[in-house]
Amino acid sequence: MKPDFRPFAEAAEFLGQTEQKYIIEQTERSLNDGTYFVAFVGHYSAGKSRLINNLLGRDMLPLGVAETTPLLTYIRYGEREEARVHYCDAAEQVIPVEQVKELRQGSGSWDLDKLEYIEIFLPEEYMRGGMIFVDTPGANTVIERHRRLLSDSLALASKVVYVAGHAISAVDEEMLEILAERGLDLSFVRTHFDELKAQEDDPDSVIRSDLNILSRFGLAPESCLHLSNLPDSKWYGGIENLR
Repeated sequence: MKPDFRPFAEAAEFLGQTEQKYIIEQTERSLNDGTYFVAFVGHYSAGKSRLINNLLGRDMLPLGVAETTPLLTYIRYGEREEARVHYCDAAEQVIPVEQVKELRQGSGSWDLDKLEYIEIFLPEEYMRGGMIFVDTPGANTVIERHRRLLSDSLALASKVVYVAGHAISAVDEEMLEILAERGLDLSFVRTHFDELKAQEDDPDSVIRSDLNILSRFGLAPESCLHLSNLPDSKWYGGIENLR
């Protein structure tokens, strides 16, 4: 007998909690049709959005060095390429995928307080089986709404890709410990590995040091990648390994 999620979804809708309603509906859908969410989590400016862009081979998600991702963004399979902006009042608007880059923190193009989340539909064959990427606000955000959205994304995730821009910090370790305690399927990606100074840092030694730290959170070496988001870097090849 399948659980009935309708009362919970109806309650969330009655309370005006559009994002919570979405999570409840997606949880039910995941159980029924085998979809699963891969959440990209990490500090803002760690390179999460650029990493997703590179995985998809598209210049699609907004980028920046400060807090950029203002909403949860779900990227899933669709026969037709389009994006849907969902509002807090349950309304939605279809926009071209290229316009998603305008939905960034600090942009004056949209009233972000009125928006709830974004869905992007792409005709990517490897997503046809049900994999859904989730781009999240930074884990070190000072914006309370972003903290809530990050918590919501973890409630949905079947797998988490933790993205660090540089050396693993104490804050990274704290977050990794929380994720490990939740029993989530966890991978680690360090994205700015091209910025190592050859005369100061030996890449093999840095990788060994990172793996030693990550092993404390149950991460095996094959679940940890050191790469670059820049196509002209020798470390960019790690993107294909992650893909």
